[in-house]
Amino acid sequence: MGVYLTDLSNQIYLELNQPSDLSLPEISFWLRSNISKLNILLYTDFTIDSTTQEVSSFDDFTIDEANILSKLYEIKYCDKKARDNLGSLSVDMVLEYSSDGTTIRKANRNSISQTYLSLRKELQQEAKDMISSFRIKKAVPKDISGQEILLLVSDNTPKYNRVL
Repeated sequence: MGVYLTDLSNQIYLELNQPSDLSLPEISFWLRSNISKLNILLYTDFTIDSTTQEVSSFDDFTIDEANILSKLYEIKYCDKKARDNLGSLSVDMVLEYSSDGTTIRKANRNSISQTYLSLRKELQQEAKDMISSFRIKKAVPKDISGQEILLLVSDNTPKYNRVL
């Protein structure tokens, strides 16, 4: 059973806790635009159908491929958030200000950026592990050399054993 990119973009949006700086069309566009990146990583050949805007080989686009594409988007999102916070460092220099019993605290944007970069590193490792697992699961031997030996089991059903 295949996975629709529109459903995947909605899932990503919900998993990111519906951020106000992000929209479903933006996620959908990124997923469609980066299907070739997925193809390179997984040795697949998915394309986007021009009429439906979904993966053309729908039945072959399973939850495994969808999860990896989702993880790639999460990495991209962490990059964006880290850049957004690093870019505004010069504006946000005051971390805490107290006056007349009132305290104003501003988040340290440098530490926020570091948190996003740390999260990005974890997500990259997860993506790497998912890709390796996918490749191993889909790997098929091209040739097996050896001799086949026919064995008859007690119920006279033939079983083959390969000797290399």
